[in-house]
Amino acid sequence: MTTRFILFRRAGVFYSQDTENHKQVSLRTKDKAENLTLLHSRNDAHRQPVVNLHSARMYLAATDPEIGKRTWQMPMDEMTWTKTGSTLLRSKRAMQDQEFALHRRTGGRPGRAGYAPEPVWRGGALC
Repeated sequence: MTTRFILFRRAGVFYSQDTENHKQVSLRTKDKAENLTLLHSRNDAHRQPVVNLHSARMYLAATDPEIGKRTWQMPMDEMTWTKTGSTLLRSKRAMQDQEFALHRRTGGRPGRAGYAPEPVWRGGALC
């Protein structure tokens, strides 16, 4: 299996190139070891997206053990604290909308009370 992303250097700065669409992106560092780590991460994410998701969850849990217990109410509250005047009133009114009721006191994830799965299209009909 060939790698999706390759590493090259131009004027001392390392770049990553996608071998499928040839898009080049600067990795914004001149340290070769750091760039190799970034390149391997990109290739691993392409080869094993599920493993990458689990790794991200482990990193988050290691930095903030409470992250699995939070609900959507916390960011909703944080969003209203940064507002003033009419924007504050509009934000509070929006957060009380029924569309957010599902996520307000639950995590909005499978296995939790109040979870509603995404709608699925089958044969041109919404199931």
